[in-house]
Amino acid sequence: MNKQKIYINGRFLTQRTTGVQRVAIGLVKALDGILSEDECLSSKYEIILICPSYAIFTMSFNKVKILKRGFLTGHLWEQFELPFYSYNYLLINLCNVSPLTKKNQLAIIHDSAVFAYPAAYSFIFRLWYKINYFVTSRRSKGIITVSEFSKKELAKFLSINADRIEVIYPASAFKSIERVHQRNTAHQKPYVLAVSSLNPQKNVRGIISAFHHLQDININLFVVGGDNTQIFKSIGIIEDLPNVKFLGYVSDERLTDLYQNALCFVYPSFYEGFGLPPLEAMAYGCPVIVSNRASLPEVCGDAALYCNPDEPANIAEAIRKLYKSDELQEELIKNGFEQLKNFCFRKGASSLLSLIKQHTPTA
Repeated sequence: MNKQKIYINGRFLTQRTTGVQRVAIGLVKALDGILSEDECLSSKYEIILICPSYAIFTMSFNKVKILKRGFLTGHLWEQFELPFYSYNYLLINLCNVSPLTKKNQLAIIHDSAVFAYPAAYSFIFRLWYKINYFVTSRRSKGIITVSEFSKKELAKFLSINADRIEVIYPASAFKSIERVHQRNTAHQKPYVLAVSSLNPQKNVRGIISAFHHLQDININLFVVGGDNTQIFKSIGIIEDLPNVKFLGYVSDERLTDLYQNALCFVYPSFYEGFGLPPLEAMAYGCPVIVSNRASLPEVCGDAALYCNPDEPANIAEAIRKLYKSDELQEELIKNGFEQLKNFCFRKGASSLLSLIKQHTPTA
């Protein structure tokens, strides 16, 4: 019996790893795991992760095949060579952008930020993404997103029926582990952890402003992401506060240490399609403070302390509550481990396989 070929857009293997890329990697690994355990499925489908020839990666799979093809790079590869090499077979796009000429495809669009927060992006960036989302939502066989909130937003901004959009929740790539009760001696002073880019919707400015209200307690703020302190200063995000430390990009090992030893993780974002970092913090037993906006209440449930992202004093109040209450910290840690059970890449991969079955010929 001939196998049904399914192609996955592997351009994400050439990109810096952020939340979107982590989700793509997690879903592909989960698909590979399911196919490895289900002989019936693996006899019907051949999953091919197709990527540019210059892609460098260390991953290996049991059932998912990796195929390097083409001469172009970036968007040019994705728009011109990818649809050629995937022929008429179903193509799965996991990271927002899809080839415009392809009809036989499914696309995951993670959020509607280019519509909801256009000022956060360059004119060319938001124009391209708006065009791509608009065309893809009408030409492709199906649209997938990562939360019920994002589903409603995409239906609104793209003027499409919400019934055309499926929700597949992502998950944390980090396994749940017990919190380190004895703090690392390198972190003798308590600190709040923030993981954020320079994007204004992430509200780094609000976190910094909150620390103006916390100068009476002995606590640091560690900000991971962006590039460095000079860049944050150049765009007016920070002032010189002695208890605010900008760490730039860090390794996963360093991030693990920071999550495990933090007083709490704070994420007062204005807009998220999902919000992966809070789940990552929960996986390491780190109490979480998030904004009461967008998808975050849906994702975090009762496993987070909520704040108003427009009011730095309210963010500070939430931090102060956790600083003063070991009992509240333990409650959020416990609830966090429970909340994580709602999100699983294997469950997401199973949902994706169900959609693949719907949109491929019956063997």
